[in-house]
Amino acid sequence: MDSSHTQNLSNNRVEWIDAARGIALIFVLLGHSSLPAVFANLIYTFHIPLFFFLSGFVFSAGKWKNIRDLFKYKCNKMIIPYFSLGFVLISVYFFRFAADVRRDDLIIYLLKGLIIQERFEVIWFLTCLFLTEIIFYGLIKILKNRYDYLIIAMLISAVIGYFYFTFAAVPLPWNADICFMVIPFFGTGYLLKNQNIPIVKYCRPWIIIIMASANILFGCLNSSISGETIDLVGFSIGNFFLYYIAAFTGIFAVALSCIILPKCRLLNFLGRNTLIYFAWHSGIAFPLIYTLYDSLHWFQANNFWNNLMNGILTVVLTILLLTPIHLAIQKSPLCFMIGRRRIIKDE
Repeated sequence: MDSSHTQNLSNNRVEWIDAARGIALIFVLLGHSSLPAVFANLIYTFHIPLFFFLSGFVFSAGKWKNIRDLFKYKCNKMIIPYFSLGFVLISVYFFRFAADVRRDDLIIYLLKGLIIQERFEVIWFLTCLFLTEIIFYGLIKILKNRYDYLIIAMLISAVIGYFYFTFAAVPLPWNADICFMVIPFFGTGYLLKNQNIPIVKYCRPWIIIIMASANILFGCLNSSISGETIDLVGFSIGNFFLYYIAAFTGIFAVALSCIILPKCRLLNFLGRNTLIYFAWHSGIAFPLIYTLYDSLHWFQANNFWNNLMNGILTVVLTILLLTPIHLAIQKSPLCFMIGRRRIIKDE
């Protein structure tokens, strides 16, 4: 590992984090596409935990004087985009389904879904991440940033989440119930960064292969023993220990790979600009693409290879469709929709 690559780990903008986020985003798109179940099930063992791990890695508690400053900053970065992108999404849904159901009922359903947010569309992730960061910041302050206490708190959070998932299994507003399950991933990322643990020294191909193999093994074993398809959003995590082992090995397989792989501009771009793709792929881009497939009579047969090609092409077309929209919003007064501030250059 050369010194310049190692130095990048401490840069303000860590390139491997962007690449890993880009990969995680692609996995999310693939998981929601028509990809064969054997691949989708493996993706679901770690793709959402990976996002929370990466968010924890870049989380800097010392950046804010108090929780109020953090709250204000995260509202601009997450909550304003959540409602902005979400309003466009529910508007599209209204026009798509207004002819099929009573309009008053549809409006109430869509507004309730957006405001209360109990697993409403893929944008559930934003409210959950928002709450996770607020809760974790509170833990840091209460525990005075004692790393040993934080680890204990993370373990307790995981156990609470598991029992809630097992015995209650009722979505809480803004998906607060998922926060308990993902705080260990977020906290692990945070601790690795703030403890200056040299993860670079573990960037060896054989270690990555072991991690990836372990993810496949424990993920499949978990599904086989529990009889469930692993789905964090659907309260389906199977065995507690197998779930976390599969998730963490998948996380480190991706993270270590991104550290040693050559820079990929596409992955870095996607990793820096995930919001549009997250919010609009399943509700806006996918329906348009599937309509195109139907008009061309593509992918009519339901078989492994058809579904595989369908899933891959759908992801490619989604990126091609949403990227110009993202770039247009980024350069417009609507840039607040993606958590950006418009920069007005002096004449």
